[in-house]
Amino acid sequence: MTGRSSPDAAAGESAAESFERRVALLHGFVLGAILVASLGIRLYHVTSPPTSHLAWRETQTLMIARNFWRDGMNLFLPAVDWRSTTGNVADGTIGGTELNVIPFLTAILYQVFGTGAWVGRVAPIFFSVLGLYWFHRLAARFYGQAAAHAATTILAVSPYYLYCGRTQLPEPFAFSMAFGGLLYFDRWLESQRRGNYALAIACCLFAILGKPQIAVIAFPMAWLLFHRMGFRFLKRADVWAFAAAVAVPNAAYIAYSYGVLLPRTGLSFAQPGLINFDVLSYASFYRKIGASVWNVVLTPPVAVLALLGLLRPSSGMRGWMPHAWAIGSVSLFALMPGGTNANEYYLLA
Repeated sequence: MTGRSSPDAAAGESAAESFERRVALLHGFVLGAILVASLGIRLYHVTSPPTSHLAWRETQTLMIARNFWRDGMNLFLPAVDWRSTTGNVADGTIGGTELNVIPFLTAILYQVFGTGAWVGRVAPIFFSVLGLYWFHRLAARFYGQAAAHAATTILAVSPYYLYCGRTQLPEPFAFSMAFGGLLYFDRWLESQRRGNYALAIACCLFAILGKPQIAVIAFPMAWLLFHRMGFRFLKRADVWAFAAAVAVPNAAYIAYSYGVLLPRTGLSFAQPGLINFDVLSYASFYRKIGASVWNVVLTPPVAVLALLGLLRPSSGMRGWMPHAWAIGSVSLFALMPGGTNANEYYLLA
């Protein structure tokens, strides 16, 4: 009987494996379709000049890209075409800003394709779609493939992620790196593989360099650490090495930006108004933030779905990671109230 049952068992295992492969292929096809459709949406009017309601911000970044291309590819000397009112220098170098990765890559493309309006959209679109892929893989780890398909589709067409994902702003790069950082960090916690560790460091480092507000991902990362290790993570050398590898270069760039670049012109994107705490005492601030999140950043249907998702986390402590991320996002309103009050795109975090 043993001899007759063994082939049947092998056949059963083969059928199960074949079914799993077909399911995996189906999920891969769905993800591919989502990404291709997302790319197609972002190519709509790809040759249009930057004349939208955030043109003031986009054209600043495009100035930096053009000046990289025209005056030398020095990532650490971003320049715009206005001049300081103090008259202390002749050129328009600016400081106190994010690491300008998107305009730097755009300047490289300018050298090949010229300075057409569509060229300025290539790098943002690429990172926007890459971010969707990493977001999908992250969501699938917590909620499964079907939920990841739905969540990625919603993110792909959400107004501000779609808008910023085709304009010369730092958000596409920063959010892509943030999604990748969380994905590889969670994989490292599970597998302890060096490759995941290195990728997590690189992604988190560039996410925060690209947009300092993205540092709110420290909240979900801390929760994942606590879930895996409890307070033992405080004794782990690799955890402290991770934190240092991300924090030290960011601190160095901030020091360089404010200590070296700012004195050249006195110009900065990091105005004192970004941390204006006075607005926290006004009810109008909370009404404005709520209306922006409800009507523009998320839209009512997505806001309702997000609330329902937060009310029903996946099982176990690990399933509360999105709640930790939500807490981190809300903290941004208190940490940088002036910025979130003035510019809706800050609410993306």
